Amino acid sequence: MYGSGYGAPQGYGAPQGYPPQQGYGGAQQGFAVYGQRYTMAPPNVDPNIAVWFQQVDTNRSGFIDSRELANALSYGGWVPFSIEATTAMIKMYNTNGTGQLNLVEFQHLVTYLNTMRHNFFLVDTDRSGRLDYNEICRVLQQSGYFFDQRLLPKILSKFDRQKVGTIGLDSYIELCLFMSSTKEIFQAQDYQRTGMISMGYDQFLNACLALQYGFN
Repeated sequence: MYGSGYGAPQGYGAPQGYPPQQGYGGAQQGFAVYGQRYTMAPPNVDPNIAVWFQQVDTNRSGFIDSRELANALSYGGWVPFSIEATTAMIKMYNTNGTGQLNLVEFQHLVTYLNTMRHNFFLVDTDRSGRLDYNEICRVLQQSGYFFDQRLLPKILSKFDRQKVGTIGLDSYIELCLFMSSTKEIFQAQDYQRTGMISMGYDQFLNACLALQYGFN
């Protein structure tokens, strides 16, 4: 089940108190996925996720953009995410360069976000709702990111927008998306898996573009 099993607040990761499916048009309206119409959620999609998606896909296009995603997550009981954060999420999970998510991509994102929130609260031992420098170091290492810790203040300065020395859940997820992107770009060039790469300027420029605009 999405939004349960991690000790999270009720409704986390899914809309609180879904109306029954027919409240959103039910079988007659159906779901739009990859431009096709379905009378029910596809078999590889959680029906609750499908109902949630349809609720925020107000124009029934079968896709949601960064603002619709922000609304979806707020409706689902998450902390409010900035448009920058939801744009970063879409960059990571959109596979065709449209800048929007379809239903299947949205489900993948929800699964990822639930995992990230679980990790966040495992490390947030004082239950402050924010992670300090030491907590961030620990959670990144637990997630398999090992690098010169002298770089961490520079990395955090990008996500600690309030400049208070801590980050909340939304900024933490942005940080994880950034780290995941850098790791994916690096590993694409690390053919021998040595942890070292040699890049020409074209490769470097392409990596910069991937970080800025996504992988498409």
